[in-house]
Amino acid sequence: MAKVGRNSPCPCGSRLKFKKCCLNKVKPQPLWPSGPLKLEKVSDIGTSYPPMSRLGLGMMELLDFSSLSGSVSDVVKGNSLEAARLLHESEEIAKPIIAEIKAIRNDLEKNGVQQDSNGSPMVPGTCKHLSESRKCILLWDRIAGLFFSSFNSIWDVSFSRTSINEFKEFLVYKFGGDHILSMLINDDIGWVHDLNGLISLSEDAFDNHLVDFKVEKGGPGGKFLVTLPSFSNELQISDYLEVLNHNLMTFTEEFLVFSINEFLDERLVIHDLDEKQRDPDAPVRFKVGVKEGVDLKEFKGHPKLDKIFKSGQRLYHLKDQLRQGKYGRVRPIIHADYRGKKGVAVGNTICFGNWKTFVDFLFDYIKMKFGKKWWLGEAKKEFGKRSPLMDLARQTYQYQKKHQKNDGEIYLIDTNGPMHSYLSIAYDLYILEDNQKLQATLIERMKQQDRPNFWGARYEAMTAAVFIKSGFNIQYEDESDRSEKHPEFIAVHKETGEEIAVEAKKKNRQSPPYSEEETKLRITKMIGDAVKKFKGKPYVLFLELDLPPIEGDPMKKPWIKQLLNSSSRAGVRDSDGKDFINMIVFTNYPTEHPDDPDLYPARSYIVSQTLVPKVSLKNPIHLPQIVSTVEKNAKIPSWLEE
Repeated sequence: MAKVGRNSPCPCGSRLKFKKCCLNKVKPQPLWPSGPLKLEKVSDIGTSYPPMSRLGLGMMELLDFSSLSGSVSDVVKGNSLEAARLLHESEEIAKPIIAEIKAIRNDLEKNGVQQDSNGSPMVPGTCKHLSESRKCILLWDRIAGLFFSSFNSIWDVSFSRTSINEFKEFLVYKFGGDHILSMLINDDIGWVHDLNGLISLSEDAFDNHLVDFKVEKGGPGGKFLVTLPSFSNELQISDYLEVLNHNLMTFTEEFLVFSINEFLDERLVIHDLDEKQRDPDAPVRFKVGVKEGVDLKEFKGHPKLDKIFKSGQRLYHLKDQLRQGKYGRVRPIIHADYRGKKGVAVGNTICFGNWKTFVDFLFDYIKMKFGKKWWLGEAKKEFGKRSPLMDLARQTYQYQKKHQKNDGEIYLIDTNGPMHSYLSIAYDLYILEDNQKLQATLIERMKQQDRPNFWGARYEAMTAAVFIKSGFNIQYEDESDRSEKHPEFIAVHKETGEEIAVEAKKKNRQSPPYSEEETKLRITKMIGDAVKKFKGKPYVLFLELDLPPIEGDPMKKPWIKQLLNSSSRAGVRDSDGKDFINMIVFTNYPTEHPDDPDLYPARSYIVSQTLVPKVSLKNPIHLPQIVSTVEKNAKIPSWLEE
């Protein structure tokens, strides 16, 4: 499999950076049947280009154009070259370990899980080189030390990997929360904490912290649960060995580049080159160019400039990439000041108001969409006898009033369940309208006081917004056509043209269970009804479980077997044993915490993806891209960024 670059789609499916989609969570453990089976190929994650070019040549070039002192530049250059050498060394150490794990996985793919004479599963093999991973961890520790040595020299500070929280506070204090460096550390802090944990494991009795392949009975229909080799903190070894080298390189590269950027002439700009634009002999990612409108003649004193700057060269804005990584592939929030008002563009219209933040705008936007007359009428009704939207609004305003400081001031508070649900509805409607996909019928359904109808419409809006955030256009089905059953919509990917039929269903429980033992999912019929809407296209089903907040790992809950059985018993396969539904995304997004309204309830999701679909995707990477969007779907922009 071809290797990928830092800003390319991650092989696990997301268009986010490696550090955001491969490292910060333990991947769900797959259930594999006994006998022959087909596994997804193991991602061949690695750096697309030699670290020496990016950390060596690239850093030297940028430093030559900066106003940093010669002594500081020498420290950064020396540290960058040494870090590149250590990265190469750790990659070479990791290769045989990764190859050994892949070989055992390939054997599983070919022969399945073998059983002894008593029917017990047999361990597929033993990895002999796992303990060598300690050498990689020790090298990573040295690389992190070199980075902080460089950063400390540039800014005259003293941080280390163990003071990462203080490092984050410093960046926000010095540059503000919207600066690129502050945004980067927000994205990186999770895997840096994981790195610190791995380094602490390596300090003594390291072999005791390694867990080899395990096979045990764990699923319905005679399936086995296969656990890949991991560290004792449940981080999978193969994933971390492949990803952390790349994370450390890009972490070092980006933080140093955007620190150096603060010391460049204001007429210069740093270009983030697409992989296709990089010189194959010296594939540097960041190069210096001149800002638009600046005459090249002003730089006669810079002999390298003509080689660096290329006319018409595409400029990549890292800030925009970070925005898309955080909120999905949606348009930036377009806004401007006009005659003392703030104008915010929504699709082909502009809304005006006295908004200081994007959240301020969302509070008014949802009222605009439902209309002043309807809003005032619902506000006069009693709780429970009006649209659930008005109940959420009232709970939100009460929570705001409880935490509000002075009128007109911007203040920060943590959202509770009702407030986040209310703002999420507003944000999803905004996304739909901004992409000309907001249906009037959806608003009308959400105006009703019938709770199942309201929450069903709201879940359909959320599902459509997930696909827009994942890079799809939405084509709604003709609901007036009663001659056949229809899914909610057809999602068409903007780049590949891949079409996916999408259905959204929400369980509406009158009295949800309040203990894990009494949980009865009762979703088999819902999945069966969804199958009846199969359109001869790749098919994705979103299904809301409507359970109380799920604490801990959903895969370890006692009702997980019910969920897996429901996925296989609902007539989801044709006569050839192929699944009509390519992927089911089970969500659990409780809107209120049953005990404390000041808390934001845990949101959970579980993904079930078939190995033998009736209609395969031409671009299977789209499914994990959708899952990645679901993972970050709770995030709502707070600010009207410049």
